[in-house]
Amino acid sequence: MNTFADLNSRIQLTAESAARFRRMREDSYGLVVGNPPWGGVLKGPLSPVYDDVKKQHLRMNYPNAATGKFDVDGVFLELAHKLTAPSGRVAMITQDTFLEKDWATKLRRFLSSKAEIRAIIDLNPFGQLFFSAMNTPAITVFDSHPPRRGSFQAVTTRAPKFAEVAVGQRRERVLDAVSAALERLGNGQRAATFDCASAWKTSREQLSVQAESGWTLRPEKARRTRTQGGLVAAVDLFEPRQGVTPGMLDVFLITADTIRQHSIEEELCHPAIKTREMMKWVVTRGDRYLLYPYRVEIDRNVPAFADNSTRNGDALDFDVILDDIERRIRRGRPLDDKVAQELVEHRIAVGLVRYPHAARYLSTQFSRLDGRIFKKRTMREFGRRWYEYIWPRDARLITEKERILSPRLAREPRFSLDVEGTLSDDACLLLLPKKTSQWIGLATSLGGYLEREITTADVLRYSLAFLNSTYALERLKRRKPTPKGSYAIGEKYIGELRIAFPTGSDQAQRVFSLVDQCIAGERGAAVALASIVDELLR
Repeated sequence: MNTFADLNSRIQLTAESAARFRRMREDSYGLVVGNPPWGGVLKGPLSPVYDDVKKQHLRMNYPNAATGKFDVDGVFLELAHKLTAPSGRVAMITQDTFLEKDWATKLRRFLSSKAEIRAIIDLNPFGQLFFSAMNTPAITVFDSHPPRRGSFQAVTTRAPKFAEVAVGQRRERVLDAVSAALERLGNGQRAATFDCASAWKTSREQLSVQAESGWTLRPEKARRTRTQGGLVAAVDLFEPRQGVTPGMLDVFLITADTIRQHSIEEELCHPAIKTREMMKWVVTRGDRYLLYPYRVEIDRNVPAFADNSTRNGDALDFDVILDDIERRIRRGRPLDDKVAQELVEHRIAVGLVRYPHAARYLSTQFSRLDGRIFKKRTMREFGRRWYEYIWPRDARLITEKERILSPRLAREPRFSLDVEGTLSDDACLLLLPKKTSQWIGLATSLGGYLEREITTADVLRYSLAFLNSTYALERLKRRKPTPKGSYAIGEKYIGELRIAFPTGSDQAQRVFSLVDQCIAGERGAAVALASIVDELLR
């Protein structure tokens, strides 16, 4: 009886709470403060918006925040605006991801046009310190009415050295630094730095301008650059692409000894490098290869063992039993590594397998490869054969030998020249040459000054001078780092970089000479090259 009464009391309490919440949403408030839950839609069952019905509800009711791979705390920012009276104010602690992530583009556009931002304090490095969690917190304060001309207070922070300092003292130090920086702004300064905090008075108009690309918080400084045909955007020269996602990288990332031991066909083996091993200026790889189980036909990927002459369209599709021999192999046995190897040997014997040695090697890992789960789906549900990559990317990743590589997360620009068609995992960014009019214009300009034909590798080498410059580092530092101090290197960042045409023969020769010295690892060349790049961009 007591259990029933307790259960009934809890049900009644839940119903009363829901009713109270509905009444609250019908009112408006002068002040809304909160520290809402956070978590993205791709975090699996622990995500606060894992359920598809909840996701649909949020997308219908919060169209500015619940878009793409959204974080639920963005929904609370939009909800807070709805709950606030026209003269009211909102103060929220959320993740700082809405400042620059693609999912928050509409949210940034909404806040910059429908709310008057008063302050944004980015506490990015201090999620663990204040919340004992690996999040990246930010405090956002805004009034709910449309913005007026003027500025807001922006604060960014960096992680100081906390050697032998107690947790409580660390928190006090950070809060004191933020308070002191803001106090200096209140005394009429446009910018102030105190200890680990830097503060600025940033134009609200900048928020509107940067809604698409992401809010940098720090005031943008107009850089004097030549614009009459003397500059070209890096994104007009290169197509940024992500590296491949094999799934079970340990199966596909192999050495020369593995290739020789199993006699794996060279056509499927490509030079490879791990992203964390990438160095600046030039790709220097060790004894690594990626077994890429695809062949290229008319600029598209075709699974290596696809064969329309077989009944099932693929020589390694074991779902269809082809003959009596395979029936005997399969009879009463589960489809495991041993059975897969026997089936492969039979199909090799009857001439169905195009790359027999690669097939033998992969079949030894059949159970692991076939059992891969990606985004809650099996390989079959994802539309992949058991031996395929999860994301093989575009065929040009294989056919294009000359390009530029970079880690997708780095503390500084680390672009490197690749002339082997080196493959890497999805933590790598590949810049593939785009033979656009801008590319042709730059090549023509270089050729005119150097009085010779300009190759693809020449344009890549010249571009490296700008991609690895102090100018590129300055642009990168304007972005928001991860808690560990790295910056995202992606299409948006590439879109911000500019490459200048040379203005003279001696200058062009000097750029190429210094880039070659940087590639060779000569000290001092990068400093001299940075000076020329700054001169070209002035």
